[in-house]
Amino acid sequence: MFFFLFGWGDRLEPLGAAELRTCPRCHNTTTWQRLRRTHRVTLFFVPLLRWGRRELEACPVCGEAVELPHERGHASRPRPAAV
Repeated sequence: MFFFLFGWGDRLEPLGAAELRTCPRCHNTTTWQRLRRTHRVTLFFVPLLRWGRRELEACPVCGEAVELPHERGHASRPRPAAV
């Protein structure tokens, strides 16, 4: 008899502090947190598939999150210099 441990879901990876914002839900003005959300499938706790990488900014008080546009969400990555 074989047992397979598999799972799926989202992984949230903290990327550090974002900008100062006023939350539309709780109306607190705080420094939001930048997060990266990735959907994944695992087998024996080893990631097999990852897709749908998105960057978010979340309110640390209530958890309200705003997805960043593609251009702004990947701005933290270094870009190769144009030759």
